[in-house]
Amino acid sequence: MVQVVQHVSPQVQYQYFRNFGIGEPTGLGLPGESGGILTPPQQWWGDQRYTLAFGQGVDITAVQLASVYSTIANGGVRVAPTIVAGATDGHGGFIPAKPPQQQRVLQPRTSAQFLRMLQWVPKLDIGPWGLIPGYAIAAKTGTAQRSDLACGCLRGYNSSYVGIAPAGNPQLVVAVIVENPRSADYYGNAVAGPVFNEVMKFALQTLKIPPTGGKTPYVRLTAP
Repeated sequence: MVQVVQHVSPQVQYQYFRNFGIGEPTGLGLPGESGGILTPPQQWWGDQRYTLAFGQGVDITAVQLASVYSTIANGGVRVAPTIVAGATDGHGGFIPAKPPQQQRVLQPRTSAQFLRMLQWVPKLDIGPWGLIPGYAIAAKTGTAQRSDLACGCLRGYNSSYVGIAPAGNPQLVVAVIVENPRSADYYGNAVAGPVFNEVMKFALQTLKIPPTGGKTPYVRLTAP
């Protein structure tokens, strides 16, 4: 990642973070929402542009992290996160919410390459949590050091597992983040992986999303 980032300027690198929605509130309008911490290039120190390339030196929220994966799943187009789909008027009619803002962040070819690379992660020898029979899953683990203001140092970890399914026709993004796990095995795969597996399986079943390559069977409901 250090070698890759050498091919772009610090300003371009910073702008990609911002295009993904990092460094500002998501627009959900929830009270107390943080925009995370992303310092501008003129305030970067030493090797920060290189550590940023693999995720160290930036602070993001769970919604922001899920939004990054959603952008990849959506062919490179970022859709601002929303909670409310619409409202019901006094007569029971449904009024859709205003369409969320959209912005192209990645070219379709680039996002497709990301998806293909992320599909390899569950197949590696890191545990079975990204393997759901019948579904192609694109996922990545994460283990981030926590900044502790009490000591002015890095102490503890945040562990994550984020995935997209089905990878060939993305319908869902599930992001699991465990703050400061107490387990001796604090890595994202060990701590957040089992939760991801259960939540993703439940969501796929509940929303009746067919397996990869599968087709909805024709069931005749009326007699001839």
